[in-house]
Amino acid sequence: MIKKTKNFKISVHIPLYVDLKKKKQLKNFKKVCNSFLSLSNKTKIFVHSNKKFKGNKKIKYFFYDFKKIKRHPSRLTWFCRDLMENQKNNFDIFIYCEDDILFTKKNFIYWLKHKDECIKNNYNLGFTRYEIKNKIFYSADQVAKSKYYVNLSNKKYIVPDNPHCAFWIYDKSEF
Repeated sequence: MIKKTKNFKISVHIPLYVDLKKKKQLKNFKKVCNSFLSLSNKTKIFVHSNKKFKGNKKIKYFFYDFKKIKRHPSRLTWFCRDLMENQKNNFDIFIYCEDDILFTKKNFIYWLKHKDECIKNNYNLGFTRYEIKNKIFYSADQVAKSKYYVNLSNKKYIVPDNPHCAFWIYDKSEF
């Protein structure tokens, strides 16, 4: 099993539209960032936001004033693409993640272990988003049981009816 991940150069891009009505948004966002920073010593996070923040060596913020750029805030999710394209030779792994999705080291190790088999068979390994309410797990994207799956090396993978790209991860060659 893959346990050492500290040497991967990881680029994480997160759009963060700050909504002052969401009281726990920034607290949850900090947890998301800390989880990404635990993946490798060489993780860098790039936050694309409508709010100004102070950055550091590990987290860089990009501010977008939607009144000046005359773009709808929903376009924030696209603003990272040019920067990612420019980074393609500088990182081993590329991640796009909305600001409220927690991705753990356990998830990362699972992805490292299974991604190559999926890529070899023309699939991209992803993750199912879920929420917990009253100790019950709810799928965030799949509202019905998926009818499709693929069997690769005696392991079943769901092929979702409704793929949603709030989170994706690619290695350098796939990117």
